[in-house]
Amino acid sequence: MRERRLGRLTKEYAQVLDVNTVREVRLNFRFFKQQAEFDRYKKRVAPKAPSRTGFYRHAANEMVILVTDEVKGLDTSIHETVHAINRALFGSMAKWLNEGLAQALTVNTSNTSNTLAKAPRIKYSMSKGKLFKATDEDWAGPLRNQLYLSSKAFIHQLMATERGRNSIARLLLAW
Repeated sequence: MRERRLGRLTKEYAQVLDVNTVREVRLNFRFFKQQAEFDRYKKRVAPKAPSRTGFYRHAANEMVILVTDEVKGLDTSIHETVHAINRALFGSMAKWLNEGLAQALTVNTSNTSNTLAKAPRIKYSMSKGKLFKATDEDWAGPLRNQLYLSSKAFIHQLMATERGRNSIARLLLAW
């Protein structure tokens, strides 16, 4: 099941970039079944990572995932994989774009058809200006959930039109 969802993820990227294939990216996963083990490892290698279920370490090209539930573990794996692909293909990028793509593509890879362009409309919880100017402290603080939802909503909105998809492709290729 994970391989099918990852395959769909690659096709979504190829569609956004309007290319036949996206180059292969090597993925390294580290899975934990116990929260305490996950927390110990996170404290040692990424103490500032805010998530309690998964994170991506670009220096080690490693996705670290807590799997206490198969569906949530798979969703977290897909989300962190998007970060790995983003980093490998485009380098460092704006947090709203990186998280927006990860949020949007995590939801959409659970379906069997091409779904990004058909994504449901999600209302913004904050202005785009505030989203674009958010600091790392904002992303780690009380605005965290609003920022994630707003970045996801913005990516969904862009993916709903050809012009929006072209805008994302231009953004990604400019990085």
